[in-house]
Amino acid sequence: MKKERPSLALFTPIPIVDEDKGINIVKNEFIRQANYAVDELNKWAAKFADDPCYAIGWSEQIFRQTAKREVALVIIGVIGDKQLSNSPASDDSVLNQLKSTASDHVLRGASYPPSSTSVPGNLSALQMTAAWAEALSQLWKFERYFAEKGQPVLRNPNDGLPEHGDWAIPR
Repeated sequence: MKKERPSLALFTPIPIVDEDKGINIVKNEFIRQANYAVDELNKWAAKFADDPCYAIGWSEQIFRQTAKREVALVIIGVIGDKQLSNSPASDDSVLNQLKSTASDHVLRGASYPPSSTSVPGNLSALQMTAAWAEALSQLWKFERYFAEKGQPVLRNPNDGLPEHGDWAIPR
C-alpha cells in the first residue's frame, strides 16, 4: 500500500497589478514569468516528493526556472520600491536602472564564468547569467514598444544604437 504524501507547494503565485500601463506593463510581464517559474518549481517539488532520485536526475530545468524566478523577483522589487518611495522615479529612470542592473549582471557573469568544483553551483551561476541576459533583452524590447506606442515612458531605443534583429543592442 502506497503511503499518501503531503503536498510540497513551495512557492505561491504573485498577483498581477490591476493598472496595466506604463511601467506596470513591465512589472506584470515579470510577475507572469515568476508565476510560471513557481508553477514549474511546484510541479518538480511534487515529483521530488514522489521519487527524489529520479527528480534530481532531471533537475536541470529547475536551475533555469529558479534563476528566472529570482531575476523576475529582483525586477518586480525594484519597480515596486520605486513606485512606493516618497519621491517616485519616472518610468524612464526605473527602466534605465533595470537595464543597467541587468547589463551589470550579464557582463559580470560573462567576464567571470563560474569555475567552482561544485557542478550544481556552476550550473546555477550560468543559469542566473542567462536569466539576466534574457531579462535585458526583454527590457530593451519594452523600451522599443513604449517608443512605438508613443507613450511618454521612454526614448527611442535606436538613437545612435546599432540594430540587431528586432531590438537595439546597448553600448
